[in-house]
Amino acid sequence: MIPKPKACAKCKAVWYCSKECQVADWKRPQKQGHKEHCASLAVAAASQRNPRKASELAKPENDLTKLLMDRCTEVLDKSPPGSKIYGIMKKMLADGKKTQKRAVLMLCEKSLGCGKIEAIVVPQEMADTLSARDPNFARPSQMVRTYDPATQLVINFDCQKPEGFVCFQTMAEDILQPEDL
Repeated sequence: MIPKPKACAKCKAVWYCSKECQVADWKRPQKQGHKEHCASLAVAAASQRNPRKASELAKPENDLTKLLMDRCTEVLDKSPPGSKIYGIMKKMLADGKKTQKRAVLMLCEKSLGCGKIEAIVVPQEMADTLSARDPNFARPSQMVRTYDPATQLVINFDCQKPEGFVCFQTMAEDILQPEDL
């Protein structure tokens, strides 16, 4: 008789066919095991299991999310090919194509619309460390694990408030010119 798969008791996001498989995955070397990612997966899974109600979507913090999304889109739309942000994204994609290393691009702005954008590339290893310390970083950290570094970017945009950030994946063709791909 084949045993019924069981979910990890903490994160409920990873399934195992047996206790032996779970133990083997937990102890994988070089910080690749489930032990390193369980807590951030638990945060991400909890947010998916408990989606916001329609009444919560009208709350002020969701207005901030919309403002952040609009501002991030505006920044990316207005970034010409020679801009600093464009250059950073182009280098991230080139590195991803060459080395398959993943990272998240942090775009920080002191206040919405001020025009002073700070761009920081956070490598996957650092994203994992931040995720372990800061539950707000769990979603960007999980997204970094799942994208194709040669064609996609994870962009995290904030205005220097822990609750004020948006994170999304974007495809290379959304940013680069055809000759850059």
